[in-house]
Amino acid sequence: MHKLWICTCSILMVVVLFFQQTGEAVEENESLHVKTIPVQSETKQKMEDWTLQYKIKNQDLFVECIVPEFSLSKKEKEGHGYLLVKMNGETAAHMGQAAFVMKNLPAGKHTIKVQPVSYDGNTKKDAVTFEVEVPSS
Repeated sequence: MHKLWICTCSILMVVVLFFQQTGEAVEENESLHVKTIPVQSETKQKMEDWTLQYKIKNQDLFVECIVPEFSLSKKEKEGHGYLLVKMNGETAAHMGQAAFVMKNLPAGKHTIKVQPVSYDGNTKKDAVTFEVEVPSS
């Protein structure tokens, strides 16, 4: 329960810092350096059992997922999993964290699919598929 509480607090902190839509600002606090950036749009998709939010900023796609009762891990661990990220039908990444950035995407329309998958190969939740349009620089 303690680990769940820490994980939830960490995710909420990332969400707050990650999705603020204030002007560009930099704050420094001893060992913490936080930078908020304005973004062009924010979209939220809620599946039956998890939530995904994404934003486009220039050529970068910012993604944040809240997947209850699903443990993410960068390394293979029993009972854990990762987010299988596909772009235009091709595997783009295996993400072991709930928030990530896909940098320097080519301009144009892209179909992104995010699927929670356990390390034993089973899909544990429904996938989210969405389209983004990356502006030319």
